[in-house]
Amino acid sequence: MSRAAVDALYDRDAAHRHTLRNLLQREGYEDLEAVKTIGRLAEARSELRRVLARRKLALSADDEARIEGATDLADLERWLDQAVDAASAAAALG
Repeated sequence: MSRAAVDALYDRDAAHRHTLRNLLQREGYEDLEAVKTIGRLAEARSELRRVLARRKLALSADDEARIEGATDLADLERWLDQAVDAASAAAALG
C-alpha cells in the first residue's frame, strides 16, 4: 500500500486527494494537471477556429484535422497569432 493510501486512512485532506487521483486515473488522466492541459488545448483550438471563421477563412479537412490533432499549446497559440492577418487558413497554420 502506498504512503498516500495509508495517509488517506486517517487524514481527511489526504483522503480527498487520493480519491480525486483515483477518479482521474479511472477516466484516463494521470492527474489534475493533465485535465487542465486538455482544457487549455480545447480552448486554444476553439479560439483559433473562431478567429478563422470571423475572418471568413475556410478550413480544409486537412486543416481541421491538423488543428484537432495539435497537442502542443505553443503551436496553437502561434497559429492563432498568425490567423489574425493570414491570407488563408493554410497560411495561418504554416
